[in-house]
Amino acid sequence: PSELNDAAAAAAAVAAAANTDADANNNTAAEISAQLVVLKKLQTDGVISSEEFENKKAELIGRM
Repeated sequence: PSELNDAAAAAAAVAAAANTDADANNNTAAEISAQLVVLKKLQTDGVISSEEFENKKAELIGRM
């Protein structure tokens, strides 16, 4: 079903946004901006909470 595919895609997006590799600190502003867009969509869709969004946003902005 499409709901399952949507959930899998959302989980993959969260995992990608939560990337904590050593290379994560080398993200470009464009990559970070793209991750923020994905996170905002997940928040809007109710996949992640506002608190989770804000925490991850602060982390990503701190990498810039």
